[in-house]
Amino acid sequence: MGSDLSDAAAQQAFVKASADIDSDHHLRRTLTGLMEKETLTPEALDVVLTAAAGIDSDHQLAELLLHVMRNYTLTPAQREHVLRALDSISSDHQRGRVAMELLKQDR
Repeated sequence: MGSDLSDAAAQQAFVKASADIDSDHHLRRTLTGLMEKETLTPEALDVVLTAAAGIDSDHQLAELLLHVMRNYTLTPAQREHVLRALDSISSDHQRGRVAMELLKQDR
């Protein structure tokens, strides 16, 4: 029997619990897996973007941000989360990938 993660409170609880995953790779895969299975509420997406701040790997952070931007329309507050996360990416390649997607969103 599977869990129902279509409920906003359940989504937020799942994301908050997932934020404790130590591996950047597994955290990103868990969060993107949830987003592939369920359409997140804006509140749950806020929690995902907050959890993204804990990802140290430039590649894993870029992949998560790209997934979010390609699948959700961001609120101004969510866009600020993405911009803050972008500032934490030191790899020119990964930073460029995320910045290009942000520019696409502006069109």
